[in-house]
Amino acid sequence: MADEAEQLAARFRRRQPHVKPVDLPPALRELVREAELQLNTDLAWYRALNAADKNQLRMIIETAVTDFVDWFSQIDASAFADSLIVDAHDGDTGNGRHGTDSGSADSTNPSAASDTDHSARADTDHASPTSHKPLSSADIADEFLHPSTDHIFFVAPLEFTKSITLNQTVELTRFIVDVLERNVTRIAKPGREQDMRNAMLYYSREVAFSAATVYASSAQARGDWDARLEALTIADLLDGVTSHQVSSRMSLLGWSNEFHCFAMAGHMRSHTGDISLSMAHRQIREAVRSLGGECLIGEHETLMVALIDPRNGGEPEDYFQAVAEYFADDSPVSIGPVREGLDGAAYTLRAAVNSHRASRCLTDLPRPLRSDDVLPERALLGDADARRELYDNVYSVLRGDDTENPLLLTLSTFLRSGNSLDATARELNVHPNTVRYRLKRSVEVTGWDPMNPREAYVLLTAIKIGLMLDD
Repeated sequence: MADEAEQLAARFRRRQPHVKPVDLPPALRELVREAELQLNTDLAWYRALNAADKNQLRMIIETAVTDFVDWFSQIDASAFADSLIVDAHDGDTGNGRHGTDSGSADSTNPSAASDTDHSARADTDHASPTSHKPLSSADIADEFLHPSTDHIFFVAPLEFTKSITLNQTVELTRFIVDVLERNVTRIAKPGREQDMRNAMLYYSREVAFSAATVYASSAQARGDWDARLEALTIADLLDGVTSHQVSSRMSLLGWSNEFHCFAMAGHMRSHTGDISLSMAHRQIREAVRSLGGECLIGEHETLMVALIDPRNGGEPEDYFQAVAEYFADDSPVSIGPVREGLDGAAYTLRAAVNSHRASRCLTDLPRPLRSDDVLPERALLGDADARRELYDNVYSVLRGDDTENPLLLTLSTFLRSGNSLDATARELNVHPNTVRYRLKRSVEVTGWDPMNPREAYVLLTAIKIGLMLDD
């Protein structure tokens, strides 16, 4: 899993940035500078960028404008103003339009090529605005119909998308196109302004599609990477691994070093595939965040396991109610106790998973099922945490410092005698009221009532475990 995550990250690592200035014609470079000044005046988010991000953005803008000139010059270089230096194709004009015979000039005869070029320029210069057919997508040759613009954003795709949102990128694209359109007379020849506008709009659409692709890829990379980190973290914590590496991964996922958390485990509703499952996970995260919490989601065997940090307070039952609809109705949902830190996270995750395993021993299951509800069953499953909890919180409290403590002796005798007050009093040679007092006292110190059959079973299991561990 870690190798897959590393390979995914490698696909989106920062590519080698452009270190040389983009070779823009002077007229266009002046326009870009004017656009940057207007950006700084009109867009608050642009003003808030640091110098490095602004330089990054400048390279992207200049690359986009340069690529537009290069692309359109292959289609119809004659549309550019004479003051604009377009030398990428050395006078190869019109070869990107349908129906243009690019081989009509004699390529072996320089003078013929020159005559043809001068003739074409003369015809263009003396053409009236209405004599030229307006440019449309139908006029563009197939090889130029969908220009590749993805590389514009490959200066640093992931870094760029962290600093600037997709909405801001679209706003920026619209802004640059507006600036170029307002100054189209400085770019296009007289009579060719509309062609230039059409080309700008067409190319900006392709840039917008590329921006959406880059942002979607970046979001997918981050989402897939986070999902793998979450799954790996949940798996390690369930195995009891609380090393520095696990702490570092949780920090990458936005968790602080000090936190309180509880775990939730259950079977999710049936899903038709990975897409619907991913959507359910996203909806669970949103539901948790709506209550002010944060969560990690993973899988253990057939269970969906969530580790929830209720950062702004709230009880585990509140969070369960927020996400209950995503769990199967015919299966229990178990909740671990609230604990602190990495060790606590490992504890509550194991408690939730083992509680779900132990739930098959019970009838009339509560929903949600708290881990304390199945302590004896968890102990029988071999859950060392459950055994330790029964020993520390029940047996040790009853015993105190004396193995002959009357509370422990009375409760043991009462449970062994079939919950009979009289039989217990006779065996201990005390009055039944003494037995009642001691049983009441045991409820106060342990929280478990021996008069309740289920809680009596918890107490009996705790005493048996205590006697074995003390031996």
